Amino acid sequence: PPNNTKPRIDRADAPDIDYSCDRPDELATLKNCILEKRDRLVAISGISGMGKTAIALQLLSQIEDKFDRVIWKSLRGAPTPETTLKSLIQFFSNTPQNRNNQNVEERLSLLIEYLRNHRCLIILDDLHRVLEKEKLVGHYQRGWENYRTLFETIAELSHQSCLIFNSWELPLEIVDLKNKNAPVSCLQLEGLGKAANKILEKAGLLDKEKWSELIDIYGGNPHWLKIAAAGIKDLFGGRVSEYLQYQPLFLGDELTVILERHLSRLSELERQILLQISPQKEPVSIAWLRESSDRSSSDILNAIRSLGKRSLLEKIEGQNSTLFAVKRIFKEYLLERSSIHN
Repeated sequence: PPNNTKPRIDRADAPDIDYSCDRPDELATLKNCILEKRDRLVAISGISGMGKTAIALQLLSQIEDKFDRVIWKSLRGAPTPETTLKSLIQFFSNTPQNRNNQNVEERLSLLIEYLRNHRCLIILDDLHRVLEKEKLVGHYQRGWENYRTLFETIAELSHQSCLIFNSWELPLEIVDLKNKNAPVSCLQLEGLGKAANKILEKAGLLDKEKWSELIDIYGGNPHWLKIAAAGIKDLFGGRVSEYLQYQPLFLGDELTVILERHLSRLSELERQILLQISPQKEPVSIAWLRESSDRSSSDILNAIRSLGKRSLLEKIEGQNSTLFAVKRIFKEYLLERSSIHN
């Protein structure tokens, strides 16, 4: 059991936001992974706006008293793994780290020593900031690869602590660690179902019978639905049916900037595939994509997999083949963009 001295908590990096999120099942799953299964590494992934930071904050408020030391680090400025390690050790050891000549291995073994001697909780927010853009999903930026070493060490060596990170996309080694049966859990946050109605109700939108269509277009994404609801209120007095009449759908600058951020991370081939599939009325097969591209089958398959991991493609199981469609909100955006450029 944790000792009764007040846990030492550093939440200086934690955002000061309203973190109420309507995800009781996901919260229960995370608590089970950390407190019952004693997983050493827990990943929360999903597209922006799904509430990864919110659920991590809510989780923290419910479990922090079970740990001796708790630290929340933001990776927003893409700190090097060495910088992150140094600040973690400084916090846990409570003494300034003057030895700049320590290499990563030395720092890691120091960190693991603390994680063994105390029950510690580390939360790394926004891991995608240290992952490479314009490549397939899950690769680190050059020079930042030691985050992989950090995660592998924490997952594979025995200690009594836990590291949670949240990210738009998972680094490749996480799947590998899971396959090796390391104590690692991944939770991908999907869109809200009926719970999304509460957001539209709170925003004071009208035409309740059209809400499910609106939720479907925005993939149940709580943050994006709030942005959409504010726009519908402003421009259409809250009338959802009137908003839905506009084709392609009006998305507004605030959301456009967010969607563009996701698309800017894609490799050239991923972008081509999205542009090929978007105008299609029906989902397409891998065979269809192969016929309409001069790239090799393995390139296309890797790119499709990568788009799926980024939550940009939807997979539909047909009778004899798997079919793919672009997620509705990205489809709307790509169509709106091509209608502007044409």
